[in-house]
Amino acid sequence: MTEKMGSWQYAKRCRTRNENIVAMVNLEMLGYYNDARGSQDYPPVLKSIYPDTADFVAFASNVGSGALTRRCAAAFRKSVRFPAEMAILPGVVPEVAWSDHWSFWEFDYGAIIVSDTAISQVVMLARKA
Repeated sequence: MTEKMGSWQYAKRCRTRNENIVAMVNLEMLGYYNDARGSQDYPPVLKSIYPDTADFVAFASNVGSGALTRRCAAAFRKSVRFPAEMAILPGVVPEVAWSDHWSFWEFDYGAIIVSDTAISQVVMLARKA
């Protein structure tokens, strides 16, 4: 999460040129699936809200991109028979702001992350090590 990120540089250039970006959809780490109980981990504040199985796709954003998140999650749920979860959280929550979509938030563009939350599995394994 620095200005050295390519996405940050690109979003900055787009804002400087006043480009009309209506949505940035960050497809991140898709492909992890595990339906075993306890296969999904979260920060403590989110544990009671979301499933403890890693068998879904997550649509997440900051509050400013909440409407975009709701539209994308609804479209996915309408057209795909696969579990989907949605999180609209303050952008300061590290787990929601750790990838390229963050750069677009920095320049007031709507952006979301769509992920299977595999990164949380990496964090969970690191905590156990």
